[in-house]
Amino acid sequence: MMKTVHFINQSTGTGLTYQWSFGDSTFSQDQNPSHTYALNGIYHVCLTITSTSPQCSSTECHDVTVGPPPPPPCNSWFTHMPNWLHVNFEGHIAGNVAATYTWAFGDGKADTGKLVQHNYATAGNYEVHLTTVTLDTNHCTFTSMQHIFVGDTINLHQVYGQVFAGNFPMLHGLAMIFSNDTMPGGMPFFAMSPLDSMGIYMFPYVPNGVFVIWALPFDSIGGYLPTFYEHTLFWEQATNITLGNPQNPYNINLVQAGHTPSGPGGINGRMNTSGLKSATVDQIAMLLSDDQGNVIGFRRLNASGTFDFGNMGYGTYYLKPELANCPSDQVKVVLSAANPVATVTMTYNGSNILGVSEASAVESFVAYPVPAKDALNLDIKLLSSVNVTAEIYSFTGQKVLSSSLSLTRGTNVVTLDLSLLNAGLYTLRITSPDGIKILQKVVKE
Repeated sequence: MMKTVHFINQSTGTGLTYQWSFGDSTFSQDQNPSHTYALNGIYHVCLTITSTSPQCSSTECHDVTVGPPPPPPCNSWFTHMPNWLHVNFEGHIAGNVAATYTWAFGDGKADTGKLVQHNYATAGNYEVHLTTVTLDTNHCTFTSMQHIFVGDTINLHQVYGQVFAGNFPMLHGLAMIFSNDTMPGGMPFFAMSPLDSMGIYMFPYVPNGVFVIWALPFDSIGGYLPTFYEHTLFWEQATNITLGNPQNPYNINLVQAGHTPSGPGGINGRMNTSGLKSATVDQIAMLLSDDQGNVIGFRRLNASGTFDFGNMGYGTYYLKPELANCPSDQVKVVLSAANPVATVTMTYNGSNILGVSEASAVESFVAYPVPAKDALNLDIKLLSSVNVTAEIYSFTGQKVLSSSLSLTRGTNVVTLDLSLLNAGLYTLRITSPDGIKILQKVVKE
């Protein structure tokens, strides 16, 4: 059902012009407009006023709820205490509201209850899921996941630190720890910790290995960005920590965002996250950079995988989804008077994030076999015909193979000859003048 909202301008001044952005990619220059929304939801509405004498402008933004109020947040998480193969679990939910707790322990067994105990048959690394459903009319459902290590607790470590936004602790956010490789049991290790009132996080049972730690604010209010330990925006440059020789505390100083030019433009889009197996959608941060490469803001993906940036000035921008241990594309977007709002779609294919925008033709991409022997097959599905260059670089950055390819709309299967390459780790780079950019690690046997 459509809903009409009446907006009342309360600006002061004379000779003003008005630019409203209603948060759904529509605009108005009326002083006190009425706007009809097609769908219920929360919309980020902004008013920009401009005066010619004196020459100045000002922007004010508010979130406007259309339709019934949204349900309260129902994010949940859990803590655990292992004793060899016996583990005590406790579920937690935001606001401590009444809810049901359903557990899947990663060994084919399940249970229900806020406090549960479980005995594992063998030591190893297990992927544990907790699903909560609130006991109100909203029946809000949330699933959290952690990898837990069961076995010899002598090899488990406590990792902790504090997250700072400038000179003050970050009060609202998460810290997450990711292993750079698989743990015993064949899976990567992952755990999360909410920040307490002093910005402190703690991971109580982390096995030996090499890890990165990431702090993710709940929003971009205050102008701070998701940051890896110690002070890095991108996981490829993140400082690794090695256990077991903890060097606590691992403090994180959040990087401050640059300035976002205001205007009538916007970028929105979604990510197909059906391939995400070891992480949830809200662990992905969409970073926004200007044409100089300065990161100027971010959005956490919502549960449906969508994101939205509004009130942006015309110009060139870049989007990059960030998730630890997951290579991703940087997608170029140009906003102009002729194209004030851009829509970008991305997809996760199981190993990396690919970007598809109006300037990109890639629908899906897979490179196989892994590892490769004498040949590497590229399966590329395109939305339109395009000419690309496929290059392979050695671990030291030397280009060792280059091939120009003419690809057609639909599915293309291309084979690259690797028979002359030595065994080792390489980087595959596929680019086109239209803006396609694919980076992927390749292992040659």
